[in-house]
Amino acid sequence: MRRNRNPSRSPQAARRPMPRLSPLPRPRTSRSPLRSVTLPPAANDGSTRYGIEIGTVGKRDELRPLWREFLTNHAALVAGLQPRRILAPDKKWRLIAGPFANAQDAEGACSLFKKADRPCAATVYAGDAL
Repeated sequence: MRRNRNPSRSPQAARRPMPRLSPLPRPRTSRSPLRSVTLPPAANDGSTRYGIEIGTVGKRDELRPLWREFLTNHAALVAGLQPRRILAPDKKWRLIAGPFANAQDAEGACSLFKKADRPCAATVYAGDAL
C-alpha cells in the first residue's frame, strides 16, 4: 500500500472546513496641510515632472563642460540626476537636472545648490538629453 505524502490531499483534509479570516483593521493616517510652493510660470502647466535649472550658457557646446564641472566639483549635489538641455526664448541654453517627484523636492534641492553658491531655480523637467 502506498502512503500519501501530501496531507492536504488526504480525505480528512478535504472534509476539514477552512478557517474564517477576520478583516484587517484599516491603518489610521493623519493629513496635514501642504506647504505651498510657488513655481516659475513654465511649471504651472499641470506637469508632474519637476526639475531644476542649474546653469545658463550662450552656446550649446558649453553645456557638457558645465555638467562635467558639476560631476567633478559638486558630485553630491547632482548624484542621481539626469541632465537636459533646452533653448530658452532669450537664445541661451539652459541646463536642467532632474527629474524630481514633486515641486517640494525640486525646491529642496535648490536650497542645497544655493548653499554651495551655485545658481538654481525650480522648473519643469523638459528638454533634450545632454
